[in-house]
Amino acid sequence: MNTKRVATQNAKMFTAVSQTRIYCNLLILVSSLLLVIACTKSEDLEIIGDEFPVENESPIDSSPLIANAGANQTIILPTNFVNLDGSASSDLKNAIVSYSWSKLLGPDEYNFTNANAAQTPVTNLVEGLYQFQLTITNTLGDSARGVVSVSVIQNSTAIYGSSSAINLMLPIDWVVLNNTPSGSSSNITGMSWKKISGPGSYNVSYSNSAYTVLYNLVEGHHQYELTANYLNGSVSKDTVNVNLYDVSIIPQNAKELIIENVSWTFPWYATLPITDFYGLIPRESLFRIFVRRDGSSNWEDVPGWSMSSTQNTLYDYFIERRLPDGAGMYTNGSLYISYFGSDTLDTPDIKIVYW
Repeated sequence: MNTKRVATQNAKMFTAVSQTRIYCNLLILVSSLLLVIACTKSEDLEIIGDEFPVENESPIDSSPLIANAGANQTIILPTNFVNLDGSASSDLKNAIVSYSWSKLLGPDEYNFTNANAAQTPVTNLVEGLYQFQLTITNTLGDSARGVVSVSVIQNSTAIYGSSSAINLMLPIDWVVLNNTPSGSSSNITGMSWKKISGPGSYNVSYSNSAYTVLYNLVEGHHQYELTANYLNGSVSKDTVNVNLYDVSIIPQNAKELIIENVSWTFPWYATLPITDFYGLIPRESLFRIFVRRDGSSNWEDVPGWSMSSTQNTLYDYFIERRLPDGAGMYTNGSLYISYFGSDTLDTPDIKIVYW
């Protein structure tokens, strides 16, 4: 039998209702899936939160073992030992079971009294910079290291010119003696100068200073001693010999050195400088100084400057012995001829006669 489909109004309505119902079912299904996914993600996040700490949580100290080798030290010879102290080392969780000291750098001369103790003296040190390392170990076998520096300074109160005697030629009757320690002056607590031997007539200024001025000296051999006291309680001494000679008579075997065309300079008065004087003649030499002006054939005697007597001479000389350089313009070890006249347009010659 043939059936014929007829599109009626009710059929059209039925079709519309069926499509709406399908859409609703799909919407419900999608919503359910989204809800399941959301719940799953929420559970995953919660697990991650339990497994990893939050960012602002304080971390656990992973290095509780600390080696403390103590403060750096400085000593001045003849003191030649220090006490190394690692007792301030610590471990937050475990006991320290061993200490070990060793040398990282420095001279070969040294001895540990007990290199495996927290505290130990180190003896027989010499001048130089040492670095000692402390290694500590705890009950777990963990180790840590610390380093301390020890500076050993040479006791040097060497006086300028003390390696050979300072010779003065009358009428010069004064001398500046300098203390020139190689270590820091902040380690020195006091200095004093005293006479050891020589003629009784003399005066002294700044006897408790780094340098002293001796004056009103007379002909003869003098010896003076410097004593320096240091922060660590050590004491050092040095001596200097000062000899005053009468050089009014020049011996026949004397030598001559002539420096031509010396220019005038003007630090205080008109001055003729001879730089590095003891590079020209031996330091221990006795000598006389002469000057010859341009247009003249005569050599004029230049006496040394006297602190205690009035000189009525046109020239005099002195040797700068101060350290550092004197008055900011005189160079240590140089000789200066002062001229008390007004004629400074020439370039004089200077003669040194020495023996």
